[in-house]
Amino acid sequence: MAADIFKTVATLVPWAAIIGLIGLIWKSRIPMRKMSLEADQSLRTDLLKQLGEQEAAHKAELANYETRIQRLEQRLESQRESYEAKLDYERVTHAGEMASFRHKVNNLESNLNMLLLLIETNPERAQEAAKKVRELREKQEAAEQAEKTAIMSAKITASSPNGSC
Repeated sequence: MAADIFKTVATLVPWAAIIGLIGLIWKSRIPMRKMSLEADQSLRTDLLKQLGEQEAAHKAELANYETRIQRLEQRLESQRESYEAKLDYERVTHAGEMASFRHKVNNLESNLNMLLLLIETNPERAQEAAKKVRELREKQEAAEQAEKTAIMSAKITASSPNGSC
């Protein structure tokens, strides 16, 4: 009989151990699930925190780019205005120079026509006519030089920083 009891106990002990192990696993399942959920929540919190930091850094970088773009646009606008002013200046000076050249060409054409007319009317007095045209041309050259000086003075005045020499 003792052998039977011993045999029965020997058979029940492994079964009891197995049942105990299953019970232990069953009981630890809830805390393990809770730990898994907490780990997931912690991971989610960490990822959201990193995402927020990256988003803030991205917004700061965008703000920096926007500021830089605004400065570049202002600089570009300033340069455009400066170039427009220079272009206007060049247009005005070019118009003045062209008017001076037209005046000179008109004077030369008038002198040539006058010389030809004087020679045609009285060929014997051609030398005297040439002398009169030369005197008139000298006066015109002096006036042209004064005009060129005035144009150059206006250019210098316009190009000086404060508008006066």
